[in-house]
Amino acid sequence: MLSNDIRNVITRKTLLTELARRDVRTLGQLAAMTVDELQSMPGIGAKTAPRIRASAQAYLTDAPVWFGTVPQSIRKLGAILDVRIDPDTLPQIPWGFCLSSPAHEKHYLIDVPEMTLSTHLHLPDGRMVGLVPRFHNAWMDVRDLAFGNGWTVYYWGKAILKHLNETATPKVRKDLKLRMVDLHKIFVDAVALPTKSTGLVDTAKYLGYTGWTNEDKPYIAHIAYLHWRRNPDRLDSLQDALDTMAHNTNAVSRIWWWMSSWYRASN
Repeated sequence: MLSNDIRNVITRKTLLTELARRDVRTLGQLAAMTVDELQSMPGIGAKTAPRIRASAQAYLTDAPVWFGTVPQSIRKLGAILDVRIDPDTLPQIPWGFCLSSPAHEKHYLIDVPEMTLSTHLHLPDGRMVGLVPRFHNAWMDVRDLAFGNGWTVYYWGKAILKHLNETATPKVRKDLKLRMVDLHKIFVDAVALPTKSTGLVDTAKYLGYTGWTNEDKPYIAHIAYLHWRRNPDRLDSLQDALDTMAHNTNAVSRIWWWMSSWYRASN
C-alpha cells in the first residue's frame, strides 16, 4: 500500500480545508465517500467526483481503478502523433512532427523556414527525415498520410489540438480533426492510477514503458533542434531531437495497447 496521505490526490488548499471541516483527512476516508457526497463540495463536478474517488482507491490498492468506459473505437489500431514546439513563440510554433504508423514506422517532419521546397535527409543512424519549408506543409503531410492510409490519429493531451488549431490551415485543420482522437481525455475519464499526474511520462512509466532515459527533460528536443539549426553538420543533434519524438509516440502506443487490451478482456 502506498502513502495514505490525502494530498496524493487532493492538492487544492480550499478543497483540503473543506474536507478537513468534514473530518475527511485520509485517502481511506476519501475513497469511502460517495460520488454524491463529493459533488456536494464546491469545485467538484459530476466528472471530477468519480475520478477523485477512483484516484484515492488506486493509491490505497496500488493498482489501476476503472471507473468509466472507453469507446469501442479504441480497439482500432491507428497512428500516433507527437508535435514539438518552440516555447518562446506566441502562438507556439511547431518545428518537429512524428507520425508513427500502426506498424511503428516513424514519419519525421522538420520545419526549415528558409527552404523553398520540401526534401528528405538521410541520417547516419539510418532514419530518413522530411524537411519542409514551413510547419503548414508539415500539417498537410500529416493529413495526407493519415487520409491516404485510412489511419485514426491518436495523440496525448489537448496541447497538440491547440497547436493544430493555431498553426494549421483551415482546410487541413478541418480534415485532420475528423481522424484525431485524444487518448489522454479517454484515459482520465475511465481509469485512475496511483501516480502524481496524468502526464505522458508518469502514465507510460507506470504502465511499463521503459524507453526514456534520465536525460529526457522538458524542451530537450527543442535544444537539440536549435543545435542542429545553428550547425547543420551536427546530425547527431537532429537525431537526438528525433529520439524524443520517437519515445513519445512509443509511450502513447504503450498506453493505447494497455487500454485496448483491457477493453478486449472486459468485453
